[in-house]
Amino acid sequence: MRDYNRSSLFENINKKKSTINILIGAKKCLIKEYKMNKD
Repeated sequence: MRDYNRSSLFENINKKKSTINILIGAKKCLIKEYKMNKD
């Protein structure tokens, strides 16, 4: 039971990390497009 809880905790952390990475990637794309449009 304890191992199950630990693995689910790691899964939640990994989900949060992947969500943050997606947001960071989207932000970088927006900044890149903004700079291109500015020029």
